[in-house]
Amino acid sequence: LSGDEWRRLARRLGMTRMRIEAVEHDYRDDAPYYMLLTWFKRVSRASDKVSILINALKLINRRDLAKDLQSIKEDKRYEQHAVSKEEQLRIL
Repeated sequence: LSGDEWRRLARRLGMTRMRIEAVEHDYRDDAPYYMLLTWFKRVSRASDKVSILINALKLINRRDLAKDLQSIKEDKRYEQHAVSKEEQLRIL
């Protein structure tokens, strides 16, 4: 993310201005990373964090990153499905 994109993303992810300013103050150059880490820790385990992040990226017009993240998510799902099938075959 370049410039203030990480701040815009943080707002789309529901972070308050105070939290964003605190992250920026505490982490300066690494603020985008720590913003995501902070957000990730605060989202419930039951939430589909990747989908939420993909949608937020689209809302800040970073469809390129959203597309990359969606591809990674789909690859991971395919890998898990393939491993699951292999385990089922071993049991048989």
